This record gives sequence, C-alpha cells and structure tokens, in this order.
Amino acid sequence: TLFSASPAPDAVFVANDHMAVTVMDVARYEFGLRIPEEVSIVGYD
Repeated sequence: TLFSASPAPDAVFVANDHMAVTVMDVARYEFGLRIPEEVSIVGYD
C-alpha cells in the first residue's frame, strides 16, 4: 500500500476533500502516522 512503501511518501495529493479525510483516517489509525509531522495530505475541490 501507499504508506507501507519504502520510502514512504512525504505527502499525498488527492482529488477532493472527502478522499483526503479518508486518507488521513487510514494514515492515522491503520499506520499510526502523525499528520502533518510525518505525512502531509492535500485535497483539491
């Protein structure tokens, strides 16, 4: 998956804010990443 890749991404850009919230939830709760300290997530509407 995206966050288990090596090296892991510094940022993720997604097509809309709904997708950004979903990616944030996965990053935080499934991978234990801190936002924005460990990964930045941007949604564009």
